[in-house]
Amino acid sequence: MFRNVFAADEVADIVMRVIGEIEPTGESNVDDVRYTNLMVVYDTLDCLIDEMIDVAKCKDKAEWTMHRAGKEAMEWIKEKHKQFSTLIEEMGECEDNEGARRKMNETCVECADDGNNIEWKDGQLIYKCDSCPWKEVEDESNL
Repeated sequence: MFRNVFAADEVADIVMRVIGEIEPTGESNVDDVRYTNLMVVYDTLDCLIDEMIDVAKCKDKAEWTMHRAGKEAMEWIKEKHKQFSTLIEEMGECEDNEGARRKMNETCVECADDGNNIEWKDGQLIYKCDSCPWKEVEDESNL
């Protein structure tokens, strides 16, 4: 039987060395390469997550080993879902603008009803009413 001799962080380090760095530096030529590397990371993660989903589907199997693996994979998926949901909320990327609304701690008389008069587009806040005090915010980094 084959036994994996690498720890997860070692495997991640090997994969990232193969793919290359992904964090942007502000230098266009370097960042173009790193952006391409980032796309490879996305695709790699997508493949691995698909594998996890396939295993999670085994959680209701009668065979104990399949059930164990499926249950563990499902727990991992739930934990990652929770982490991503928290991150999205904290970064103000909620689709209903609630994250931005909480961070700004302001409301507009015209926008306050449902939040549908404001939206993020390409990192910019778009205002749909003339009296909105949120007009002072130029982009997401000012929140």
